[in-house]
Amino acid sequence: MLDSPANHGRVLVAGFDNGVVRVLQINRNEFQILNTFKAHDVPISKVKFSNDSMMLVSGAVDGTLFFFELEPDNMQSYDPLCMIKLESKINDINWDGLAKKVIVACDNGRVYIID
Repeated sequence: MLDSPANHGRVLVAGFDNGVVRVLQINRNEFQILNTFKAHDVPISKVKFSNDSMMLVSGAVDGTLFFFELEPDNMQSYDPLCMIKLESKINDINWDGLAKKVIVACDNGRVYIID
């Protein structure tokens, strides 16, 4: 879940088996879809916002990572930046405290640090 002053912790991102990412806002009685886009051709295993809410990364079972840049005041704008292909299924993704690096744990036991 994304928590920033702009959205007060009410924005959730979800990845699906068909490679689609959905960004949802949690309202009082419902979910509102803010954005939907196809990031991968295979199931997504992890999605994670950066700590500063400026980036989103999605990881898939085929080892691909997609990075997206966000506009700070517009949770509906996701600009694709790059794609990286790793050797194995992505098990976990975490941003460092400065939101400058992503730490990726893969199914083959390797851990990657990506600037």
